[in-house]
Amino acid sequence: MPRCALIAKLSAVGLVLWVALLVPPGRAAVDRAQKPCPKGSVAAVIGAERACLKAGQLCKRALDRRYHDFGFHCHTGRLTRPTKPRPPEVFRRTVDVGGYRLAIYCRGKGSPTVILESGAGWGSTAWGRIESRVAQTTRVCSYDRAGFGASDPRRPPAPVPAARVVEELHSLLAGAGISPPYVLGGWSLGGFFNRLYAKRYPTEVAGLVGVDGTPIGLPGDPFLNPPGQPPMDLIGGPGLPDSYYLAAAGAELAATPDLGTRPLVLLTHGRVEAPVDFEARWSTWQKQVAGLSTSSILVRADRAGHAIQLDAPGLTAEAFRQVIAAVRTRAPLPACAATPLPRLGGTCLDPGSSPRSASMASSVQGGSGTGRHTPTRRRSTSRPRRCRWAFASANATA
Repeated sequence: MPRCALIAKLSAVGLVLWVALLVPPGRAAVDRAQKPCPKGSVAAVIGAERACLKAGQLCKRALDRRYHDFGFHCHTGRLTRPTKPRPPEVFRRTVDVGGYRLAIYCRGKGSPTVILESGAGWGSTAWGRIESRVAQTTRVCSYDRAGFGASDPRRPPAPVPAARVVEELHSLLAGAGISPPYVLGGWSLGGFFNRLYAKRYPTEVAGLVGVDGTPIGLPGDPFLNPPGQPPMDLIGGPGLPDSYYLAAAGAELAATPDLGTRPLVLLTHGRVEAPVDFEARWSTWQKQVAGLSTSSILVRADRAGHAIQLDAPGLTAEAFRQVIAAVRTRAPLPACAATPLPRLGGTCLDPGSSPRSASMASSVQGGSGTGRHTPTRRRSTSRPRRCRWAFASANATA
């Protein structure tokens, strides 16, 4: 499959926009067709990669603590088992969600539980660089959507309504015995799924973290209804696991998108890689999402592309810590400048400023201003280090 699959070509007032589905070379194959590990070895996720671990094989000493999660040490460059093996810190379950099984992985202890939703074309490996960091604060769980990683493909294999993802996740969490309250974390298309979950199951969701989330479901849904273009609906297509009809769920969310007082931290990419006009639109949409909560923080990840959780894991983990703390204390989020986010590579943005020029002028570099919620707008684009922009939109197959 090509490095970047073309999802859509949008034009408005002379703007030609290319949106590419994020499916990095090699990674999609790992997620979609994961082979079982040989007998005597242990399936693991090390450094965001799936691996089969066995005593005696070569390992990276710098990742020793990651190997601990799976019952191994790497002190000499080769894997060893501890004298008294500890129970693995990673909780794994597969649950039947309607004739096929989905896999979920959890680590850490505490409440609320963080639930991670990946972007289009990715499984749970998208979160490999932040899970152990968040697990130091509370329990965190990632899962493979149908057709990825250790999860079965849907039956029958065909595009499904986007709401199906929310229903599958709800069944998976109940079947695995993972109880609310939840802090939902969503990257790219996962951000849209998170807001839809919060609408359908409002009593279960205590807070949210958006990682360059796709802004579907805003009033008027400008993302799916670009000016001068036919409305968009389908992402993906026959034979692809991440294939969804988005319009109906977008309209459902746009009717009542409000997130109330739930703490919400939004991260947006800092590397400018899309046309300027689209950057301004993306900026506007992100600020509108920030305005859905009365307690929100909007932060630009200055050195990150679209996959912020891979490019800036420390910043991403801190965004979760801020929301977790607010949920536990039942207090509003602090001003952005009063948090560690600026010194971790983030710039606090004012959600009330105008799209591009004002967002840059009134942004807070390491310190002044609030960077807290007001109403609407924000900035854009991306490309993590492989292929990028998993923005779910298009009457096109990926």
